[in-house]
Amino acid sequence: MNTRIHIIIATLTLVVASCRQMKVQEEVDGNTYERVDVFSDFQPKEDNKPLAMGFEVNDCEFDMVYVKGGYLHPKGEEEYKDYINQFYIGKTEVTQELWTAVMGYNNSFFVDPENPVECITYDEAFEFTQRISQITGHRFRLPTEMEWRFAAYGGNASRRTTYSGSEKFWEVAWLFENSGDHTHHVGTKKPNEIGLYDMTGNVSEWCSDLYYGASDDSSNNVYSHFHVHRGATWSSIAADATIMSVSRKYLYTSNSQVGFRLVMDCD
Repeated sequence: MNTRIHIIIATLTLVVASCRQMKVQEEVDGNTYERVDVFSDFQPKEDNKPLAMGFEVNDCEFDMVYVKGGYLHPKGEEEYKDYINQFYIGKTEVTQELWTAVMGYNNSFFVDPENPVECITYDEAFEFTQRISQITGHRFRLPTEMEWRFAAYGGNASRRTTYSGSEKFWEVAWLFENSGDHTHHVGTKKPNEIGLYDMTGNVSEWCSDLYYGASDDSSNNVYSHFHVHRGATWSSIAADATIMSVSRKYLYTSNSQVGFRLVMDCD
């Protein structure tokens, strides 16, 4: 009988551990934050839907979506040889609510807590990643251009659509043609194949890569002050907002079209 009881207790312990919720109080810069990490499982599900990790900072919740490693196959290209390692990426662009919860201020032009944060320079976005990493105990950063493209195409579930998740921009994106000249709440359009919202439109997103441009471009050197931007904006026309479209932004650029999305390394 005692052996059976021990087996039951051990089994229950494993079940609880595989679907746990941890709450940890931490003090950073004089403020107290509650960290919540939610794990539903530790392996990809059989239907290939990505896992998610949920976090909470000062009562603001946000989700990171698991992107399984693989090879990038852009539309119009038959093969891409570089392998992208697994990572987590923000389900949505960083919202003004999350930005304020971490940074304590909000300089966005279109003020709404559920809209993407904008008017963010590269240095400010980088500082945000450092602060939220300290708060949560996980390493957050900006995506590389390759990671961003891989996620925008839908990872290994990609249908290689023109826009992230669809051939019809109005299904997945806020662009010049339908935005009304302003940003919108994140996650109100359809997601792409792996559950990511607004990878096309709303605000353009900082990538960590320097922009080198063409061989005759003055920024084509290791001292470039420009960084890659991906995803187009609420003011971009649809023809210029495909996943393949890339732009550059001076690292001190700060306007209502400029935002970002988090990436988190897999432990």
